Amino acid sequence: MNQMQRAAGAGTLDPSFGIDGVVDFSTEAVTGIASDLLALPDGQLLYADRPAGKGEIRLRRLQADGLVDNEFGGKGSVEIPIENGTLPNIKLSWYRNEGWLLTWTRILQDAEDADVHVVRLDLNGQPVLSFGEGGRVKFNPIELLQGKRQQSSRTPISDYFFPLDASVQSDGKIVLAYGLIPGSQLEGGLLVRLDADGSFDKSFNDTGFLIVKLEGVAYDYNFAERVVVQTDGKILIVGKYYTAGKHNVYVARFNHDGQPDPGFNNGRTVTIAADARHCYMGGLSVRESDGAIVLAGYVSKATDHLQENMGFVSVLNANGTPNLVFNGGKPLISEMLEEGVRWDCCAWQQDGQAIIVGGSGGRGYADPDRSVLTARFLLTGALDPSYSGQGWATYKHSGGQAGYAGMALTEDNKLVLCCQVYSARGCALRYLI
Repeated sequence: MNQMQRAAGAGTLDPSFGIDGVVDFSTEAVTGIASDLLALPDGQLLYADRPAGKGEIRLRRLQADGLVDNEFGGKGSVEIPIENGTLPNIKLSWYRNEGWLLTWTRILQDAEDADVHVVRLDLNGQPVLSFGEGGRVKFNPIELLQGKRQQSSRTPISDYFFPLDASVQSDGKIVLAYGLIPGSQLEGGLLVRLDADGSFDKSFNDTGFLIVKLEGVAYDYNFAERVVVQTDGKILIVGKYYTAGKHNVYVARFNHDGQPDPGFNNGRTVTIAADARHCYMGGLSVRESDGAIVLAGYVSKATDHLQENMGFVSVLNANGTPNLVFNGGKPLISEMLEEGVRWDCCAWQQDGQAIIVGGSGGRGYADPDRSVLTARFLLTGALDPSYSGQGWATYKHSGGQAGYAGMALTEDNKLVLCCQVYSARGCALRYLI
């Protein structure tokens, strides 16, 4: 393969996007912290960031060549006001083909001060006024429990983590997965289902929400981290649970009414051994052809968050049994970078014959070696050597540490990512796959 062919091969930046595959927002007059992106039709992207010093989330639409669409929102951007507080995650999701969801968690000091925000937007980025109040739903997860909550100190405040994920059913109902509800009778993650108008759907567990209980598993507490509504309406979640001083991984599936699905591991929660001090599952994807499930994240055996992470990928069959083709049915640990690997997202390639993962390399947010990392695995779990010549690729930004913020696959089978460039800056990448 000559140099020109290699430059146009899988795992290389797409030269038709931005400048050499990169749209760099780090030199703008008003820079923003990259938050997430979404693949739109015709190669366009929806890009979200948080402008420095402003109480808002900014949305922009990028054309297929990476240029900002100045007609979007009438001036090239849409601003969504946000309240003061820490926003640990901002996520964009499709709302069928009618528009998008913008979700985030706002935290002041601790779990008592956390609330969830869901904004529904049309295809022009404007709030859908029939949803919630002025296009927005806001609730405090703790307040949902009311009498079901009791005081507990089993979960140390240093371990609180607030992931929020969303998935939309074909009928327009919205399923949310929220990290952990401390102080409940059995501490666990929260699943919520909203009707299309933003009200709590009482056909789901009679209340519109439930605390995740891991059937057949002994544990101290669990976190819900990612959720996918399958095409048959069943709700699949992945997260972690804590017991005996270690975190391990779980996968559970619920029927439409919120009851455990008896067709998934005989109605019991699937557990995957991680034996980790720290653990996070950032990716969950279901293959359309047969319902096979891939999940990805990271684990760390160390006692310090800044110590080396190892990527973690596992594949299950649709019924919850281990997929024996992928790494012999065992979790696959990724250690291609000496400074550590963290997977934050995963997806089945469009033909279903490979798995794409994205995340970051490095020991922590302040690591000068921090980079954006992508990889492609064959169905056996082996790295695909046709992807960047070795199965994985890294991107480092000249302006500082670059870290993963979001990932999507486009209709024309390209991989797009948005990256946080520290501090308070961002860029978008597009890879050929």
